[in-house]
Parts: sequence; C-alpha cells; structure tokens
Amino acid sequence: MIFKFFILIPSLSPVGPVKGAIALANQLVTNYEVILVSIKRGSGASAYIDSRVKLVSLFEYGSTIFSKAKVYRSFLKHSEEGQIVVSLSMGFSADFINNFCKGLAFIVSSVRGNLPVNYKLDYGNKGLLLAYLHLFMLRRFDLVTAMTIEMSHQIGKFTRRKPEVIGNFIDEAALLPYLAAPKPLNKRINFVFVGSLTIRKCPLLLIDAIKTLVDRDYDVSLDMLGDGPLKNQVLSRVDTHGLSDVIRVHGQVANPFSEIRKATVFVLPSLSEGVSRASIEALFLGTPVVVREVDGNHALIEKGFNGAIFKNDDELVDAMLMAVTLNANDKTQNFLPSNYRQATETNKFIHLMEFNNGRT
Repeated sequence: MIFKFFILIPSLSPVGPVKGAIALANQLVTNYEVILVSIKRGSGASAYIDSRVKLVSLFEYGSTIFSKAKVYRSFLKHSEEGQIVVSLSMGFSADFINNFCKGLAFIVSSVRGNLPVNYKLDYGNKGLLLAYLHLFMLRRFDLVTAMTIEMSHQIGKFTRRKPEVIGNFIDEAALLPYLAAPKPLNKRINFVFVGSLTIRKCPLLLIDAIKTLVDRDYDVSLDMLGDGPLKNQVLSRVDTHGLSDVIRVHGQVANPFSEIRKATVFVLPSLSEGVSRASIEALFLGTPVVVREVDGNHALIEKGFNGAIFKNDDELVDAMLMAVTLNANDKTQNFLPSNYRQATETNKFIHLMEFNNGRT
C-alpha cells in the first residue's frame, strides 16, 4: 500500500506538538514519502528533521488562512495516481485548514491535549468558545487520534465517535547520545523544569516549593528552561524569595537535553497536560518525573519506579522529595513505558491508516 503523508503544523517553532509531528515524520520517512507543511514562520525545530523529509512553508504563498488553505489543497490534488494521500494535522490552525481538505485526502487530526481546559487557561473564557469550535470541527475528519484514553472519551462526546489512541512519543535517536552520558555525582539535589512560563504550567508554584525546601535546609537548585508571559513574575518571585543563587532562569533553550539528563528530578506541575513531551524526554533520559494527577499522567508515571504524582498544590514538595529517592547516578537505561516509544506508536499509526484505507 503506497502512502504519501502530508503533516500540517502551525509553525516550525520547537513546541511540543511540532516536535511530535517531526518525530512522526522522521520515523515514517524511512518507508514513505513525507511532506512537513508549516503554516506560519518559526525557527528552531528544523535541526531535528530528517533530511529526507520535504519541507513546505505556506506563509510563502499567502497571508491569510484561506489563501494558505487554497494552496495546501492544490498540493493534495497534485499527488501521483495510485498513492493514498494522508493529511495529518496538529493544532487549531492546522485542523482548520485540514477541515477543508475532505475528499482530497484521508484527513486525520491528532489532538494533543485537553482542549477546553488548555484553551481556557491560555485564553480565558473566550478560549472555551475556541475549544468547542475546535471539537466541533473534528466531526468532519476521517479519523481523529488522541494521546490518552481520557482524551479519547472527552473528544468522543463532541465528535460522536471514539478517537483512536496513539501515545505521545519523541524522536529517540536525537536523545541517545545524551542517554549514554553518565549522570553527574552531585551532592546538591538539582531539579529541572522545561515548559512555557504560563498559568497552565504553574512555574510560580514550583518556585514556592523550592523556597520551602531551602527553608527546611535541603541543598537544592532549580533550572527553569522556557519563556512566556509569566517570565517577569517568575524573575520577581525568585528575587523576592532570595533564591537567585538557587534558581537559574534560562529562557527558551533549543536543546534542553543536557540539563534534563544531569538533573536529579524533572518537575512539571501543570494544571493540564495531554502527555507532556518534556516529561517523556526526561523519562527516556533516565530522570524521574514529578507531575500533577491530571489527564493521562497516571499512565506515564509508575509510582516508586519512574516518578511521583501529586494532586493538590500542598503535596508538591513531598512528591519532589519522593522522586529524589528514585534517581540512580549510574543509570544508563531509560524510564519510559513501552506505549510511549517511537517505533511502537508509529507502527500503530500506520496500521490505522492501512485498516481505514482498505487493508484489513
């Protein structure tokens, strides 16, 4: 069965969904023709893209979403006869364009999070309207995938069909050199946070947790990698707590893997996550993870093995301390469960395409 895959993304900025699209493209291109199509300008993610993946930028063809949709439709129309064209989109703008491509390709949406919660936290009350519009759009798609069973149930309530579950995964080959590096033998407990500095990610809560640990005489440090609208508040909170020697705010970092690998524990206290890509990267690199009990996190973390889960804000410090005991300085294998592995989930995706396009 000859497939041609178009993967439509909002931009090439190195955010979670885009990196997920690239990980899928890099795995698919071994056996199939893959075209990665970005809607807007962006930079930083291209370094992770296999050279065999073709890149197309729609912003070079038009300024409006509708002009870009017209160009994208023309790409799908001009595929070779005999190919089964699959158009996979990730994110609102990508799904919006893909929504107009039914009949030109087998259109698929990969939903990457809890849309109502994420949109409300990111955009306020108007975000709810955007989320329900997004969910309503999914009814037109030939196939919708979700990263967890919980997300599948939620989406199914709006789309009137149950989406297939394809777990989140990372481009593992890019991380293997960092996994091979030995963990440093640090006496200080080093925590690391990788994510946007937004209300949803709760960076201020993590700073307060570090303050509590310092007050209890723990020798700790925190590296915060990421940028966002709360950056000034983050810097102010670090200064107010007198933690400038303890907490380092790095801003956006193109390659966080060295910091994640050498950390004692990775902490991401988000109020909502589909399945955090940064958490998956940390587990692959042998670093225990602390996350909140939301969405699909319970499927990612096995208590007492690869991390800790907390429910309420006041439980974060205890969860961080518990995860510290799981760190092994001589560890060379990773902590990542099998259903979040790149080859496993890509094969599951290919089997879905085959099943839905005539091969049973």
